[in-house]
Amino acid sequence: MYNEVKPYRLSILPPSGLPQSNIQLEQHEISIPDVARWIQDLICRGWLRILPSKSAMNYEDFDDDENIKRNLLERDGRV
Repeated sequence: MYNEVKPYRLSILPPSGLPQSNIQLEQHEISIPDVARWIQDLICRGWLRILPSKSAMNYEDFDDDENIKRNLLERDGRV
């Protein structure tokens, strides 16, 4: 289908007879490999560096959306 017509999705109510979207969703199974070895290789080659970062938040603090907004987004002016 997409060889003949470009996919679209209208965010407004379309005219009568025109579908709001012609996108046909398909489910695909993918496998996600263990990337730890790949990341280690990037670090060893000098292509990736992990930099220290100071944060007022602990690991558990990231479970609370309001806490994230209060401590990160507002501080950075993104809210």
